[in-house]
Amino acid sequence: MIASDGIYFVSQSAPRSISFYDFSTQKTRDIFKTDRDLDAGISISPDGRCYLLFSQLDENDSNIMLVSNFH
Repeated sequence: MIASDGIYFVSQSAPRSISFYDFSTQKTRDIFKTDRDLDAGISISPDGRCYLLFSQLDENDSNIMLVSNFH
């Protein structure tokens, strides 16, 4: 997510952290860590100070099943 003063991102090497790259200092810092991997997409409030929305993976496995003649 690009903001006026930097970029918020989730690194592939740290999928449980949201980091911020500051344009003025040219440095990266972790701003949030969680106990589960983060999923696709983050969003920050327009003022860049109040709200950060993110999604997390609940489970890393899934199954697809085909059921025939289900009543």
